[in-house]
Amino acid sequence: MLYIIPLFLIIGCSNAIWMLNLNAVTTEPEAKLEHAAIPIKDGEAKNLVDLAESLGLSILVKALEETGMDNVIDHEGKFTLFAPTNEAFKRIPEWAKDLPLKEVLRYHIARGLYYDKDLQNDMKLRTLLTKRDLRINLYDNGQTILAGGKRINGSNYEAHNGVLHLLEDVIVSIPARHGTVIHQLRRCPVFSDLVELIDKAGLDEALQTHGPITFFAPSNDVIRKLPPDVIKHLVDDPALLKEVLTYHVLSGTFYSPGIKDGMEGTTMQGKSLIFSIKDGEVIINSKTKVTSADSNASNGVIHSIDNVLIPPQIQAKLKRRILKKSRAFSFQ
Repeated sequence: MLYIIPLFLIIGCSNAIWMLNLNAVTTEPEAKLEHAAIPIKDGEAKNLVDLAESLGLSILVKALEETGMDNVIDHEGKFTLFAPTNEAFKRIPEWAKDLPLKEVLRYHIARGLYYDKDLQNDMKLRTLLTKRDLRINLYDNGQTILAGGKRINGSNYEAHNGVLHLLEDVIVSIPARHGTVIHQLRRCPVFSDLVELIDKAGLDEALQTHGPITFFAPSNDVIRKLPPDVIKHLVDDPALLKEVLTYHVLSGTFYSPGIKDGMEGTTMQGKSLIFSIKDGEVIINSKTKVTSADSNASNGVIHSIDNVLIPPQIQAKLKRRILKKSRAFSFQ
C-alpha cells in the first residue's frame, strides 16, 4: 500500500493548532471493518456519537466532545459521518497535528444521508466545513471507495440521525475555500516557479475551471534541475510551454489507490502517461516518481513529482533547437 506525505502539509500551509491529546484517550476494541449495514432495532436507536462509541471509536468520540461537534450532529441531521478508526488517528504524523481539530472533524461530516449504494465516482458532498465539499471516488468497479482520498473500510452503520462509514485514515488534506488546483499551488511557495510557468502559458483559467483533474506538480527544486537552455526555450515559446504543462494533467481524479500498475492515462496535452507501481511507489513513464501524493483541491487532486514531464516529441524539438547553439546537451 502506498503511503506518501502530502507536500502541502509538510511545508506548513496551515498555522492553526491541533487540540486533541491522543494520549489522554482510552481506546476500546474497534468493530470489525466490513461492508454490512447495522439495522436499528426498536428501542435501541442510537445517535451518531453513541453509535461511534459502540463501535469502539473512542478517539473520534473524544474529539467530537472536545470540540462541541457531538452536540451539533446530535441535534441536527441527517448526516453522513466518515469516521476514522482509533488506529487512523494514531497514524496522524506530527506535521499534520497543527491542523485545527474542529475543521478536520467538520470535513468528515456530510449533510444528508449517503449509504455506499448512493456514492458515485467524483460526486461531491456538502460538509459542515464552510464551502468545502468532500469528494467521493470509486475504483476497482466500485470495490474501492474513497472519501477525500481516504479508503472506506466499513460502511452503512445506521443511527437514527444518520449513517456512519469507517475510514482507514484521517483526512488531513483540506483545501482552502474555492481551493482549485491553481489556487492550492499558489498557496505554497515550493511551487512558485511552476505557477510562474503556468501564468506564462496562459493556463490559469483552465486549471481554475476544468475538473475534475489530476495534476502532477514539479516543485521549484525539480524545475531548477532542468538545463537553463530548456527553461529559456520554453519560456520564449508559450505554445510549447503550454504543451509541456498540459502533459502534467489528467482528466478525472486519480488518488494513489486509483493508479494501477500498467495504467495509461491520456493527458490534457493529448499524449499518454504510463504508470507503474514499484516497491509501493508510483512511477510515471518509467523514471518519474510521485514523491508526495493525494493533496486535495476543489476540482481534483495534486501529486508532487521528482521530474518535469516532457513529451518525447517535444524533447526532440528542444534538443534540435539547443544543439544549434551547443553540442553538449542532454535531458536528465
